[in-house]
Amino acid sequence: MGADCQPTKATLFVISRAGKDDKGRISYSIFSDEYGVVQWSPSKKKIYVEFLGDASTDITFSLVDRGGV
Repeated sequence: MGADCQPTKATLFVISRAGKDDKGRISYSIFSDEYGVVQWSPSKKKIYVEFLGDASTDITFSLVDRGGV
């Protein structure tokens, strides 16, 4: 269960509920006004951050608990 939190100067990124993915799981956007939007590169299989300025984005993530690894 998520809870609202008030950002402080120490807050680097904000995780916001964005809707649902194609499998019906809750999806989230992860962003920072200072650093940019967290994105996934399927070709490099890496997470990266890119500053997009005022551009809107629909990049979202689903957080899946796969249990112990």
